[in-house]
Amino acid sequence: MEWRVDEGEDRFDPIPSTTVLSHPLEEKRSRKKKGEEKEMEKKEEIEEEEIFHPLGDFYSVLDDEDSPRKKNGESDTGPLKNTLKSEAIIPTHEIILPNFEGWNKMRSRMMRTKKEESGKSGRNMMGGKARLRLDLLEDVSGLKKMNVSNEEEYMNEMGQMRETLMYAWNNNKRIESLKLIVEMVSSLSSLGSSPSFYPVQFSLISQVIDTFGGLVYERLLNMSNQDRISRGEGKLPSSFTSNQVPDSVKVVAKNWFIKSSAIPDPFARLYVTIALTKCQRFLDSSSLNGQWMNLCSLCSTINIPIVAAFTRAYLSKEAMYSDPSDRSVHWKLVNDWMQNLKPVQEWIVSPALEWLLSCVSYQCSSREDLAPLWEYSTHPNKRRLFLLPFLRALPPSYLATQIMEATKIVCNPSFSPTGSELKALIKPLITQSTSEQNRALVLRSVWRSTMKLESTLEFVEAASVLPSLVATHFTIDEMSTLCKSIYNRLSADPSAFQSFISNSLSNFAQSAPSVIPSLITMDIFHSLLSLLIDPFESSRCASSILSSFVSHHPIGSVRDRVQSNQLLYLCTLLKQSSRMDEGDSSHDLLITCTVDRVSLSHGESVLEWLLSIRSRMSMRERVLVHLINHASALVIRLSTNQGREKGNLKLTRSTLAFIHITIPSIIDPINRLICIERGLQAALSVAALPQAEAMARLSLETLVDVPSVPSVLPSLLPILIVIPDSTDKQPLAFINALINMIDRREWKGKENELIDSLSLVLDGLSALSMKNLPVRMTNSWSNDELYGGSDELKESILELSGGIIDRLSVLCKCRPQDSHSFIAHLVVRCQPNEWSVKVVSSLLKSLGLTLPVKPELNGIVRLIRSRSEWRKHLQV
Repeated sequence: MEWRVDEGEDRFDPIPSTTVLSHPLEEKRSRKKKGEEKEMEKKEEIEEEEIFHPLGDFYSVLDDEDSPRKKNGESDTGPLKNTLKSEAIIPTHEIILPNFEGWNKMRSRMMRTKKEESGKSGRNMMGGKARLRLDLLEDVSGLKKMNVSNEEEYMNEMGQMRETLMYAWNNNKRIESLKLIVEMVSSLSSLGSSPSFYPVQFSLISQVIDTFGGLVYERLLNMSNQDRISRGEGKLPSSFTSNQVPDSVKVVAKNWFIKSSAIPDPFARLYVTIALTKCQRFLDSSSLNGQWMNLCSLCSTINIPIVAAFTRAYLSKEAMYSDPSDRSVHWKLVNDWMQNLKPVQEWIVSPALEWLLSCVSYQCSSREDLAPLWEYSTHPNKRRLFLLPFLRALPPSYLATQIMEATKIVCNPSFSPTGSELKALIKPLITQSTSEQNRALVLRSVWRSTMKLESTLEFVEAASVLPSLVATHFTIDEMSTLCKSIYNRLSADPSAFQSFISNSLSNFAQSAPSVIPSLITMDIFHSLLSLLIDPFESSRCASSILSSFVSHHPIGSVRDRVQSNQLLYLCTLLKQSSRMDEGDSSHDLLITCTVDRVSLSHGESVLEWLLSIRSRMSMRERVLVHLINHASALVIRLSTNQGREKGNLKLTRSTLAFIHITIPSIIDPINRLICIERGLQAALSVAALPQAEAMARLSLETLVDVPSVPSVLPSLLPILIVIPDSTDKQPLAFINALINMIDRREWKGKENELIDSLSLVLDGLSALSMKNLPVRMTNSWSNDELYGGSDELKESILELSGGIIDRLSVLCKCRPQDSHSFIAHLVVRCQPNEWSVKVVSSLLKSLGLTLPVKPELNGIVRLIRSRSEWRKHLQV
């Protein structure tokens, strides 16, 4: 490639050149003979020695500030940070405009134009491979051949190209950076063997070109700010003009345009000039519009329609972010395209045309503002290409105001609208305001055209936005009619449209959450729901409906049995594709929240409702725990005077039986024990002593599996104390059974937990020594009422307490660090008796309590002296 320093204006004279980059899907083939390559390399070496390149590694007579070596020998300003993980550090200069879809979103849409999956466009290979690639570029004068066998490899190669560009720029290789861009742009000049891949190819390569243009602009801006700051003028304002730019920076900017004008390939020269034109602000900001217009004319010289379309889109993007208020550039691009329309595959160029039209229609307000575009949309030869991008590009608020005009064009009987056109027409009406009359007329026209579509795919495309529109702005009758139409069209073969059916039902619920209870009871809604044969889609649909229902309906708001059954059916669908792991916790929470929304007035209906849920959710532990909570609440409600007056003894027993048979299904011992405690409270509230005793025995069996006994005893022990002992058993039978369970448990290595457990039991026994317990169940006798103050109860308490104290004494002597707390525990909790006084005296002796008292025992001594009953027995 011949690099000429030319002070003339930018020009695009056709210069013969060889292709510098082959298409990614074509076979590898040699483009030059070895002799030609060697001759070119030699020529390049000579020119490198003779010419000072203002963008290269040599000192520039035109710009000493842009040289990698300053006059004093110091290096240039530090290189830009380089990483592909953070897009923010790569300058792209995309301005966020209000009510405007940015270029990045449009680029993503271009990537999706290709039906096949694209994959990632970059790899983290910033080290040796990037350096090697740069060396190869230098060796062959920037003409590195890039051939790949598939699209994924091509996208990876683009990622490497971008890394190489950053690497070259950061190492002050300006000339190699420009060569790399020329190499990449040249691949866009033809379609190769796969035109459908061109939008993806353009999207990836334009991203690298943007990076290059941003780097140049950023460098000029930084140089200007540094120069101005050194002269005390401050940084350039955001809306600066060329008069405010230092002369040295103007020289550097001019050098870049000189180099772009020297690119032999006219197509590559066009793209590079477009990327650099925003830098014209540093040279002559007044001529920027004229430069854009000249570039617009050059786009018309491209003979391949697809290539010309995306080149226009790229030019429009650069002009849009340069001056959003100037729409003349975009108008020229659109008019040039429409006036020289050539046959092309519409779906390929649709994103490019949509971008152009969105720029033209930016901030428009009336029909007259876009009169030529409305005429293009009705032109018989242009409608097929133009109408869909036009509808998508119009601002939603503008389209809503012109909805009747657009409806006449789209639903014209002389033409056959596509599903995409109908969808684009009606979509803005979901969120934008318009008269109810116009909205009804548009819906009627669109639905009539939708029903005439022969292709089911086209029907699905057009109907995809109708559920949201109808649910948001119309009544449940229109929703029922739409459901019937969808069902009649898809019932014959619903398997291919599972996602559409799921989305339609979800959109109904999300757009009209207030009518969900009525909606789910409609027969047609249930019929449409039955078409979901894919477990994943049915679960996704149920999740969406129930989420919207729970978010907008308070607890206890559903009192209808039919509605509750339909909610249960949705819960069943929700769990179909669920797995029993942590990922289903959100589903379990959604089911329990749905259960809370149901409040049936009759007790028997509540129990039947709970039984229905348990039969369908038998393996959902969180749901079962919630059901036990509801059942326990029902029993306590029946224990009130109103409940007893109604004679609900049978219902109470049935509910307690439900609790008792559901508890074993809970696997986690902690959750199981919590449910048992609630069941015990419910049974004691109605004086159901046989059921309470059965649950108490179950609690002791569960306690064996609990990892940490001290963590659960504070809540379980009071209930075991309150349960009245049977007359045919010894007093405190359940406390005695609890102590036996503790004795049987393996405590090796957990002696501290054993001490805590025995101490808690000792606390409970000390509470029983009170004549009246502070807490009791309303409808049940408790041990203090049956045996309070009796000699038999006192003897049982003393016997059990003595055994626990003796065991704790032995444990504390083996673990002196626990003796202090145990002595304090006995003094505070227990009355002095034969066992307690003996144990405390023995422990004090083992701790070496002598005169004078050790400092660490001062607290214990003060505690004993503060208790008169203990002070009589212990002389400290």
